[in-house]
Formats: sequence, C-alpha cells, structure tokens
Amino acid sequence: MLIIIVALLIGLSFASDSFFTARNLLNILNQSTPLAIIACALTLVIIGGGFDLSTGAIFGVASVSAGWIAINVDPYLAILVGPLIGIVLGFINGAIITGFGVHSFLVTLATSLVYRGIAILITGGTLIPVRIAEFSWLWA
Repeated sequence: MLIIIVALLIGLSFASDSFFTARNLLNILNQSTPLAIIACALTLVIIGGGFDLSTGAIFGVASVSAGWIAINVDPYLAILVGPLIGIVLGFINGAIITGFGVHSFLVTLATSLVYRGIAILITGGTLIPVRIAEFSWLWA
C-alpha cells in the first residue's frame, strides 16, 4: 500500500505542477483527516472482534449538529458538542450490542440508517455553510 501511495505521489507530481505544493498537500490532509480518524477507531473495533458500519453516519450527525449549533447557538459550544454527540451515539451502539447481545454488524447497520435520517432531519437535506471565524479556524 505504501508503495502505491509513493508511486501516486511521484506520478501526480510529474503530471501537474500544482500538485506538489504546500497548499495542495494541506488540502489533501484536511480532506483525509476525518477518514484517517475513523479508520484508526475502526481498527481498534476490528481488533476487538467487532464490526461497525455506523461510523460514517455518526460522523455525519456530529458534523451537521456542530454546524447547526455554530450558526444558531454558539460556535465555541459547537466545537465541544460535536465530539460529545459522536460519543453518545457510539455509546448507544455499544449499549444495544452488549445489553441485548445482538451482533455488532446488525446493530450498526440499523443505527447507521437511523443516524443518517437524523442528519437529514437536522439539515433539511441541504448544506449548512458555516462561515464563522470562531468555528472555521480549526481547518484554516
């Protein structure tokens, strides 16, 4: 895998002059950071013998909730509440899995659908543009 990534970096650097710039590399890191965080967490779940299909949906609910709170309530509160929402939804998954003895694949498949529905309810099916300096400094 590492060889493929290095080959892609070299190939894309020759294909475009703007690929191997600091701005583009920071953009790539900013866009892949959530995926890397989720992948690290899922690695621990798989090592423990579990399976989680709801991480993307949990990330979605936490993100849109934080965006909505940043716009409508307080941007600093949104920075704190976003991860807490993810923790609570993950705890709900864990409580269902251990409390009822249902396989993690089934529970996280079902909760993934529920959590995606919650994210759509929060957004109304549209984007939530957050252009508040107190909130956007995280990825600037």
